[in-house]
Amino acid sequence: MKKYLKLLILVLTILPVFYIYKFNSNKYLNYTSLGDGLSLGIDSYGNIDYGYSDYIYDYLKGNNLLKLYSKDFTSQEMSINDLKNMILLDEKVNYKNRKINLKNILSESDILTMSIGLNDLIYKMSILDTTSISKIDKIVDETYNEFTILIDEIKKYYNKDIYLIGYYTSTKYGYKV
Repeated sequence: MKKYLKLLILVLTILPVFYIYKFNSNKYLNYTSLGDGLSLGIDSYGNIDYGYSDYIYDYLKGNNLLKLYSKDFTSQEMSINDLKNMILLDEKVNYKNRKINLKNILSESDILTMSIGLNDLIYKMSILDTTSISKIDKIVDETYNEFTILIDEIKKYYNKDIYLIGYYTSTKYGYKV
């Protein structure tokens, strides 16, 4: 009899834990895309089209995994400092008839993709009077420093991996930053 009583107590202890876990585990993901035209889905003609973030959105939605999707903090002209300032100012957007701010979006995100920095490089190189390797190296170093400051700012609110999406390079060897 004591054996059955112990078994019953064990089952009554484990069963509620299982149900609490099952009903409270969140299988839905919040996905956020940040950055420049690549994040937005700008095509080679300058039109907003179907970008990588839309493919990820479709995958998550199609597999019934998506809770919230935001690419409201992307724009064709976005620079590193623009995005950093948006975080510092805690910019807000309308989402399903309610205001939601960037810091909350970051802290509630499960997946974060970002592509940014090309606009910074293009602008800085376009204002050079003469081009040299040392000037280009200086611009790349400045942009990299701005980028690491941005990542540090994002990491204050988002502590998971950030998926950085870059531009295609046809070189045989990758670049180490």
